[in-house]
Parts: sequence; structure tokens; C-alpha cells
Amino acid sequence: MIDFRRLTDLKDTFAVLSRLIDYPDTETFSPEIRQLLLTDNALSTATRGELLSLFDELAALSSIEVQEMYAHLFEMN
Repeated sequence: MIDFRRLTDLKDTFAVLSRLIDYPDTETFSPEIRQLLLTDNALSTATRGELLSLFDELAALSSIEVQEMYAHLFEMN
């Protein structure tokens, strides 16, 4: 059964996560996006911690390195 209330609660979370899996640009790992993850009450504490850890790891890389990782991840050869 689909929990529409839960989906509604997660709507903003899905929007932020979709930005993170889209092709990275200069805004992808900005402090504003990190703050959105940090204050997202729909995420469990454990999930928020994991996402912030990954976010910080990727934010520490140059934009070229992140774009290369993205390209390798979605390469369809």
C-alpha cells in the first residue's frame, strides 16, 4: 500500500536528493543545499548523518573531479 502522507512529507527531501544526483554544477554542493539536508525533519538521524557525510566528501572535491565521477557512474558502455 502506498503511504501518501509519507510521500507528501518526503516531497521536499526528494527535490533536494534529485538535485544531488543531477549533473553537478557549482550549486550542487553549496552550503545552502547542505543546510537543507541538515534541517530536513523527514530524514531519520542515521540517514541524515550518512547523507551529510557523503555530501561533505563530495563537496571537498573540485567540480571537475565530481563531474568525472558522475560521468563514470552513468557511463553506458
